Amino acid sequence: MFIRQVHYLIALAKTGHFGRAAEICNVSQPALSTAIQHLEEELGVVIVRRGQRFQGFTPEGERLLQWARILARDWEGMRQEAALCSRQITGTLRIGAIPTTLAVTPPVHGALPGGMSRRGHPVAIALR
Repeated sequence: MFIRQVHYLIALAKTGHFGRAAEICNVSQPALSTAIQHLEEELGVVIVRRGQRFQGFTPEGERLLQWARILARDWEGMRQEAALCSRQITGTLRIGAIPTTLAVTPPVHGALPGGMSRRGHPVAIALR
């Protein structure tokens, strides 16, 4: 099992669509679908109900999806811990904004990543 397969599974759950999940993961739709099929083969259980399009997760798939989320969270925690060992700041900074402040947030959003990346800190900024 590869951690990327876990991320593909989570993206599929988030979007409910193979193509959009592939887009989020920056891979082709066939690559995402094949990776999930390999995960199913490795685990010996059908995770995704397929037809002409995504039809949801099987009951077993729903249970495994919970484990996938735990694995992804723990993986991110391990990456952050490793970064702490090398004294780097990593992770995702989530900034919430109400609609009336959106005119002000683009300059803030644009300023943060550049400043952080100049210092060599791999921090993603998510504006919501």
